[in-house]
Amino acid sequence: MSTRVIRSLALASVLAIVSGVACTSTASAQHVYVYLHRHEEPRLRFGVSGVVGGFAGRVGGGLGGIEPRIGVQFNDLFGLYYQGQWLLGGIFPRNAWAGFSFNQVMADFTLFDMLQLGAGPSFDYIWGCSSNEPACADSGPYFGLNGRIAMIVGGESWNHRHGIVFSLDVHPTILRGDATTAFLFGIGGELY
Repeated sequence: MSTRVIRSLALASVLAIVSGVACTSTASAQHVYVYLHRHEEPRLRFGVSGVVGGFAGRVGGGLGGIEPRIGVQFNDLFGLYYQGQWLLGGIFPRNAWAGFSFNQVMADFTLFDMLQLGAGPSFDYIWGCSSNEPACADSGPYFGLNGRIAMIVGGESWNHRHGIVFSLDVHPTILRGDATTAFLFGIGGELY
């Protein structure tokens, strides 16, 4: 082969290698860009858990029920949603049964795609006693607060993260000037 052909092949090889590296770098950069910005659009957030726990304070007892959640996940980090806690439980030492409806507006931060930290105000309602039971003095609407920490074990599809959720809610309710705090442990599913 002539020197001229060898030089041309060498130059073509170098250009092909540089071009391949450039394309690979561009593809990698695009992949990282897509990964970092894949959840920047607001989307539906939905979840439901079964919860059990107890409360302590002015009264004590045990309770259990269901905890639905629905709202908007604005990006990978921040979400805003309604969370209900609809519960039945026993009030001790009064030996009475009651229903509890805790209704919260929660602001939530998701860290590392799997750790959720949330808090918000709550409108609480207690009902279900007959009028001759002493615990019925507590029936009615009250103001409360809710703090939530949750761990999600799952994956991603349809531009959503999803998985099994393990949660702990700490929920103080102000009952006639005194706080009674519910501790609720939950397991369920989450799409966020």
